[in-house]
Amino acid sequence: MALCLTFCLTACSSKCEHTYDNACDATCNECGHTREVSAHQWKDSDCSFPKTCTVCGHTEGEALMHDFADATCIAPKTCKLCGTTDGDALGHTPEADDGYCTT
Repeated sequence: MALCLTFCLTACSSKCEHTYDNACDATCNECGHTREVSAHQWKDSDCSFPKTCTVCGHTEGEALMHDFADATCIAPKTCKLCGTTDGDALGHTPEADDGYCTT
């Protein structure tokens, strides 16, 4: 039995057209053959995408939430991480010095 199993595994790995889940997967889905691959190459998560491997596209975690700075008289709410804006600038209000405008 062991001899038959060894023969089958050897025969499969020599004739198998190896298939892997992705470029970073080390084990063939068909026969179990292993190959040498480098570790995931991670791009940090941002406001739009989770942490992502630049080689195979595998992801971990979730995208970050926007971290908005308050709107000013000249700029709308702006994400400190990615620069996305939300809403409109407050505009100038000469009667209420908001600390950003000179009247």
